[in-house]
Amino acid sequence: MKDQADKDFINSAGAVYAWMCAADGVVTTEESEGFAKYISDSPFVNSVSAEEFKEAFSDLALIFENDFDEGYTKTLARIKPFKENRQTAINLVKVARQALVADGKLEEVEENIIRELCTFFDIEESQVV
Repeated sequence: MKDQADKDFINSAGAVYAWMCAADGVVTTEESEGFAKYISDSPFVNSVSAEEFKEAFSDLALIFENDFDEGYTKTLARIKPFKENRQTAINLVKVARQALVADGKLEEVEENIIRELCTFFDIEESQVV
């Protein structure tokens, strides 16, 4: 069983990924699985299965699909606790940046989300590289 910190990070990363996918309008199973593998292989969590990530992502993706504003509000609520932990906030933005690489194309709307996350967490983009 995962510890709560891992679960919270996975849920937050899934929410941010759903936001990015909703913003650019495209998500594939391969992207989602590739992104789950990246998180699992990263030092940010002990491990995560593609299924666990899909669960964290898919509920928010459905909300975004039906009501973008509600999805946005719920995403901010999921990531808000990380405002108190600067390093975890930076790690979450790093994961979001990796999502841009995972889908193979850089969209301006996704870059705007990275900027918005940095502003939300009050961190400089240069800290995320």
